[in-house]
Amino acid sequence: MHNWLSYFSKKLIVRAIRHALFVQIRQLVYEGGVTELLVLTGSTCSLHYARNGSKLTLTTPVLLISIIVIFLSVELKTSPGGKMAKYTLIISLAVVVFNFEVLGAAWYTENFDKFKNGDIAGQDDWEIAMNQKTCQIQSKVKHGDVGKSVFVSEKTMVLRKFKGSNASTQYVSLFARKDDGPGPLMIYIGGDAVKWGAAAKIDIKEGGVITANKGNATFPEVLKGKLGQWYHFRLVFDFKKKSYDFYIDGKKVVNGFEFRGEGGKGGVNPDLGWIFLGWDHPNVLVAYIDDIEMGDGEGENAGLPKAVDHLGKLVSCWASIKAWK
Repeated sequence: MHNWLSYFSKKLIVRAIRHALFVQIRQLVYEGGVTELLVLTGSTCSLHYARNGSKLTLTTPVLLISIIVIFLSVELKTSPGGKMAKYTLIISLAVVVFNFEVLGAAWYTENFDKFKNGDIAGQDDWEIAMNQKTCQIQSKVKHGDVGKSVFVSEKTMVLRKFKGSNASTQYVSLFARKDDGPGPLMIYIGGDAVKWGAAAKIDIKEGGVITANKGNATFPEVLKGKLGQWYHFRLVFDFKKKSYDFYIDGKKVVNGFEFRGEGGKGGVNPDLGWIFLGWDHPNVLVAYIDDIEMGDGEGENAGLPKAVDHLGKLVSCWASIKAWK
């Protein structure tokens, strides 16, 4: 009698967890995810999903839940009615794989959709830089059909600092667009003195021309871009070699350019510590930044479609990825 009770208890637990996993995965794929679900009432066992901007991260408890389900499934397989064990085992293994897939290496992501319209300074630790005015959050122009982005105009500069990590290889991914004006959209990324200590400086200049720094001396053109078009930038930093690679819409346009600020006014770049963007002169500029992601490794999947808050962004992102050649 005791063995049968034990068996049915385990069976109910597995059913509850399997159902919860199905619900969660379905919502991840079709609805962009949920925040938290308690699998067993009154228990400390939960599936916890943490959202950071548009990036969805599954925390360690999911992996622990999967291991528990696998353990129970193996036991059920030797018990009466163990037919469901095979399916539960498959689901559990899939969730383990899914867990590692989604966790990834990103430690900062932001799509600005939850920011208030108006000044970006004062929201989520963004601040004014170089005594300029603040950039603006707006929803008229954005990467995707819905959401918000950062509007960058003349005499505006903003900064976001990070704790980051000490990984030897790190990446930055973002979407940038320039619509009008002779003024350049300037993007500085580094880990030492702000601006002068930038490891990389990327500009979108008049007419949409995109340039990147090669050490301290030169800023060669890497692409003849177009006005009014979103571009995906991914920069991969090697902090051992003190150099970076640069990809635009998936195509490598820079191979091993030296850091800009290394050994000069900026000292030494030990890792990614901040991103700084804007234009500090009166020449007109109309530009936008959206969907920033930073993390360890090369970030090969950064900028690809993920479970996001708005299906419009997902559709638009797929369209832009298909256009990459």
